[in-house]
Amino acid sequence: MKYNINGLIISDLMVKKNFTASSLARKLDMTRANVQNILKRDSIKEELVVRILDVLGYSIEDVEEMIAKNSFADKEEQILQSTDSLMEILKKIEVSFSDELKAKNEELKRKDEQISQLLQTNNALVMAQLGRTNFNLGIVDTISSENEENVGKIILFTPLFEALVVTA
Repeated sequence: MKYNINGLIISDLMVKKNFTASSLARKLDMTRANVQNILKRDSIKEELVVRILDVLGYSIEDVEEMIAKNSFADKEEQILQSTDSLMEILKKIEVSFSDELKAKNEELKRKDEQISQLLQTNNALVMAQLGRTNFNLGIVDTISSENEENVGKIILFTPLFEALVVTA
């Protein structure tokens, strides 16, 4: 063997022939984990290379010719470029997510402010209604210092509300 055939080259050949680690393992009568370990190696014994190439439908001469033509030369560079591309995509997603999160938080703030304003309006309307309502309609508890449990609590039945509880 003129050239060192490593796991990266075997991986590339597997992709070309649509082999997975599992399918190659079955053909070689090995475990998938064993094949994955072989694919991580920088050098593989010639006997094993011959077996693997035979299963994949290549000869050593075929692979050596591919190596001579630099068919495998840029694989590591391609992997690095792919990694860089993936990192760029992840950064874009992160920025997009961050922008969207900020927008949602601002929207929540606006909604909280609207709710606060509506509560203030509601309280003002209730207090206005209490001022116009005939208290003879049924005051259950009145503000009194004698009954401290019920201080500030008025339960009132009005035409607008079936039962209204106002706490001070």
